[in-house]
Amino acid sequence: MLWRELREIFKKYYKISLRFFVLQEKDRPAFVEGLPAKLSQFAAFLGENKWVGGGDSPTFADFVAYETFRTHKVFDGKSMADCKVLTAYLARFEALPRIAEYIKSDRCISSPIYSAMAKWQG
Repeated sequence: MLWRELREIFKKYYKISLRFFVLQEKDRPAFVEGLPAKLSQFAAFLGENKWVGGGDSPTFADFVAYETFRTHKVFDGKSMADCKVLTAYLARFEALPRIAEYIKSDRCISSPIYSAMAKWQG
């Protein structure tokens, strides 16, 4: 369930950002308007759990979730800032020792999120 939902949100970002897809800039407000409800669903799913899988360690789904939520934070930071559970989730993921080390390294490329073909690159 979560994997499919995350994939759908990511596909919508992709469609908004690339000029070759049908979804245009005029569609961005409706997309952004619907995100708080979607983020609330993810926050409810995560609940008190540290990770998407509910365990003490992240799984592959957490990498997908992190990238999707990080993209959303760049795309529309207000909705993400209003969702404290997901903001804490992002911070927890970025605090993982190997992830934190990578983020601080010169190998980390945090932007652009999408290629030069994209209208919105992040």
